[in-house]
Amino acid sequence: ETGETIWTESSYKYTPTELAALAGRAGLAVEKVWTDPNRLFSVQYLTSRNA
Repeated sequence: ETGETIWTESSYKYTPTELAALAGRAGLAVEKVWTDPNRLFSVQYLTSRNA
């Protein structure tokens, strides 16, 4: 429809501990974490615990 909005993104913030717990409940494990110098941003490498 003309003028209809489309949801394009959801953004959530988690502490490293919260993300590890969330990943664990999904069957994943945090293997490696990279952060910026101020620890305001991170990239986390997760693997399947069932592989």
